[in-house]
Amino acid sequence: MKTKHIFWGMFFISFGLIFLLNNIGKLQFGWSDIWKFWPVVFIVWGISFFSSNSIIKGFLTALTAIIVAFILFAFGKVTLGFANDNISFDGHSINVVSDSNYSKAHYFEPYKTYYKNATFNFEAGAGSFALKDTTQKLIYVTTAGVHNNYVLTQFENRNNVSVELKMKRKQSSFFNGKLKNYVDIKLNNNPVWDMNFKVGAASINFDLTLFKIENISIKMGAASL
Repeated sequence: MKTKHIFWGMFFISFGLIFLLNNIGKLQFGWSDIWKFWPVVFIVWGISFFSSNSIIKGFLTALTAIIVAFILFAFGKVTLGFANDNISFDGHSINVVSDSNYSKAHYFEPYKTYYKNATFNFEAGAGSFALKDTTQKLIYVTTAGVHNNYVLTQFENRNNVSVELKMKRKQSSFFNGKLKNYVDIKLNNNPVWDMNFKVGAASINFDLTLFKIENISIKMGAASL
């Protein structure tokens, strides 16, 4: 079999499988990082020229096709915004919607009536952050920026609960020349809150009069309140 037939056959099979697995939620990668490995294609392709064995050459051709499929999918997902994600799991949910400008995600944790005291820890780099509304859930967060770049965790101890929202990669991200890292936070106003914020250069829009707050700490770089 000719190597070009092997390449195109394996490419279309791989690309279709990647698309399918992504759509059903079986692939969760940092796609913005994967497509940067496109030079690997030339490395594998170059190695294939050193072999005269048809089996080895066919294997390297197939491997190149798989790598190309992954890289093209990752590039399209990050830059063109196709193949939207919807990820749900027990306890809380992440719904990610991508377009050509940024990825928009929603995170939440459910509220339980026995929560009396709550702690909210927020850590991020530069961006625009808002806390000016309440929710029936314990916390509801909307983010816009790098694809799935935040992690929301919860720790519960009897009547006390702690939630942490943390940015994975704190480097600034730009889309069409503009910084895109927006976070809109909504908290339940029933518990008594301790709040800790640690952010970089930021534009902050907070209305804390809606909440019962015992302690608050805000550490930031250059900021606009």
